[in-house]
Amino acid sequence: VGVVMRKLRGRADARKIRRMIEERLSQ
Repeated sequence: VGVVMRKLRGRADARKIRRMIEERLSQ
């Protein structure tokens, strides 16, 4: 497993989680 892929995946997950939290707060 490449470290770069892990970093990119972690960033994508963080973005998804951030979006979900923002949507819940806006509701």
